[in-house]
Amino acid sequence: MKPFFLAQIDGVLVAVAKEQVVGVGQRDAAVQLIEENGQQYLPLPHGDRAAICDLQALLNGSGSAPGTRRKYYLIVALEEQLLALNIEKGAMM
Repeated sequence: MKPFFLAQIDGVLVAVAKEQVVGVGQRDAAVQLIEENGQQYLPLPHGDRAAICDLQALLNGSGSAPGTRRKYYLIVALEEQLLALNIEKGAMM
């Protein structure tokens, strides 16, 4: 059986293949995001960075719902790019 990481995004469970998950990071106001050409990036160890992607906005075509608090980034590798996906909570399956 292929292992997946499940993440809850706006009440919907999204599965990401475990081998694509680089890590999970808690959102912390102390972490200074990098902004370049209108894109925000999450700084990672060893000088790497991940483009921040709000899947709720992509799936719903809008911004975050009122009262919704995102607490984690799910960092995934897709080909040569690292993405930091906003998630509410996650669990390994």
